[in-house]
Amino acid sequence: MSRDGWRPQIESALSIDIWRMDRAGSLRDGTSGGLQWARDGERLASVGYSVALHDTSGVLTLRYTCENRDYETETVTCTVRLSSVPLHFGGRRWYGHCPYTGRQARKLYKFHGVNQFCHRTAIRPLPTYLSQRLSGMARIQHQRWAIRRKLGDEFSSLLGNV
Repeated sequence: MSRDGWRPQIESALSIDIWRMDRAGSLRDGTSGGLQWARDGERLASVGYSVALHDTSGVLTLRYTCENRDYETETVTCTVRLSSVPLHFGGRRWYGHCPYTGRQARKLYKFHGVNQFCHRTAIRPLPTYLSQRLSGMARIQHQRWAIRRKLGDEFSSLLGNV
């Protein structure tokens, strides 16, 4: 853990899910397109990509602009090596490889101040999930609200009629 206790949070990073791209048909040889992230209808970021695939390997090239740690805008070209493993009933499962560590990953993350999409273990200090930052009681309340949202209840009190 860093000296001041600060750690990046996974949920605050942009993420690219290689498996989801494959299911959507985006991982085909010669494919190009764009990915966008939005919150509350407001566009946060976008990335252009192109794919070059062979039988069992390939390259995913990402192009975008981002702010570096000095808050200066720079254009980045991130090259992600792709590899695949055969599935028992046909087809292949694709993985990306972290540009920093080379580690095989389903998801790659882009944190503020880090130029490239990378595996979460490449970031120092190691990022944490929101659930890891909650106390026991806060975790229970968070779970109860999640159940209520699934049931369509946004306004009632978790404490009953208090």
